[in-house]
Amino acid sequence: MMTYVCTAEPLHEVNQVTGFTSAITNLRTGARCENPDALFATILADATHLGAVWVMWR
Repeated sequence: MMTYVCTAEPLHEVNQVTGFTSAITNLRTGARCENPDALFATILADATHLGAVWVMWR
């Protein structure tokens, strides 16, 4: 039986090692993302074509 893993957990682990979220900025303002969870939800929603609302509740 496979264990349950939150879908964003691997992104959190990679971010802790690499800090890749600091390289992602807003195209219009140039501001860095203040909420990594929202960024990860957006990345996962786009990658899986499930939509942001579904991904945020997982």
